Amino acid sequence: MDFQAYYKLDGGGGGGYSMNTSFCTTTDDGHLRETVQREESLKERVHALQKITDSEDEKEKAQLSQWQQELDDLQRQYWNQMQLLAIHESSLPTDLRRMYGSVRKKNPKWYLNSELNVDCARRGGCCGRDCGCCAKREPTANRTRGIGHCSVNCGCCSHIRGFDLTVEEMENVHQQLDKTLKGSNPNHLIAMTSGLFPAAPVSPPKSKPRRQPQSKSSMWKRVGHMLKR
Repeated sequence: MDFQAYYKLDGGGGGGYSMNTSFCTTTDDGHLRETVQREESLKERVHALQKITDSEDEKEKAQLSQWQQELDDLQRQYWNQMQLLAIHESSLPTDLRRMYGSVRKKNPKWYLNSELNVDCARRGGCCGRDCGCCAKREPTANRTRGIGHCSVNCGCCSHIRGFDLTVEEMENVHQQLDKTLKGSNPNHLIAMTSGLFPAAPVSPPKSKPRRQPQSKSSMWKRVGHMLKR
């Protein structure tokens, strides 16, 4: 069963629990991707600055110290976000939770599906360019989750834009997304959740032996027998 099928069975979220859980799971995934991509971007900047920095340059030393402090904060932030995601995942219906885990276990690139690819490209992410960053992202021993499409903290997207988003601009993006997901039109929430809950591959049914066609005489005998009951 995929998410859209479950959504219909649940009465379009009328039960009050699939809609809210879907919203929380969707936003949890986005927050984790933001954290992981901010870490990746900062580590690249730290590495680049360390290669050229003058150990006596106080300004560069202060910048490195600031970035290292932010990396420490992101470590704690990732842990807290994982706890929240675990709570919301445990609230999923049993059939969806099993499918959710099964798809991710079988295919680490589960997120490269049509719904999420299109959304990434539409938002100006790497799926709209030839860089292939989304497909290249890999989980690590310390970051098994939060691997996926571009967020506001994608380093490649920042490079293409030519600037980092301000705190106010990122907050505006979050508010607009929340407003869309919680709005009266559920289409975007359904599309995003369908992307997060891609249906697991279904094995083709085993072929059954074909029944031999009945002769007309045997068919009429069966009908007559049924009428006599």
